[in-house]
Amino acid sequence: MHWPTIQPLLAMLLVAIYLIQVTTAAEHIINIQNFAFDPEAITIAPGDSILWINNDNAIHTSTSDAAGSDAGHLWDSDTTDTTDTTDTTDPTSMQYLKSHPILAAFLAMILLVSLVKAEDHAVKMDLAQFHPPDITIKIGDTVTWTNEETLFGIPHTTTADNREWGSRFLFKGEKYSHTFSTAGTYHYRCLPNPFMTGNVIVEN
Repeated sequence: MHWPTIQPLLAMLLVAIYLIQVTTAAEHIINIQNFAFDPEAITIAPGDSILWINNDNAIHTSTSDAAGSDAGHLWDSDTTDTTDTTDTTDPTSMQYLKSHPILAAFLAMILLVSLVKAEDHAVKMDLAQFHPPDITIKIGDTVTWTNEETLFGIPHTTTADNREWGSRFLFKGEKYSHTFSTAGTYHYRCLPNPFMTGNVIVEN
């Protein structure tokens, strides 16, 4: 077959390949509900697009966590309430996402961490005791101890048995705060009054 005869065939073949790529591009839907992505993981083809739909009564985003020189395509939606966000990427960048199908799961964890508001829990120091002596909190929460001693204005400390944290001497009206980032049970005491003890239980 001569080259002039092959040229039209090649052109038709290239057009057919292009049309196949265009017509087979699909739109995938990820629902945001109950503070999670559904599905958490998705595998897509180059040229496909993803539509995030917020079904929660809360504001969410869809934000890529990829970083570095080989990060490929990054995306970041505007902060949305109940609107939809679509992201369509070129084949090269979609290859990156396709090779990282658990990226959506990472996004879900990031979303949960960012949306669950950390709380500040109060522990009062009075009558040579911690009130309450035991407190249960979540990871990321903060405990603030305040010396409200009515017994001769005795100074106190809050000091972890494992020395993970330790305040200076706190006089009446003074405070000390510590944020807990790891689950576990933390025993602590007041150094001047070793019988004055407490526990912080940190849950996931």
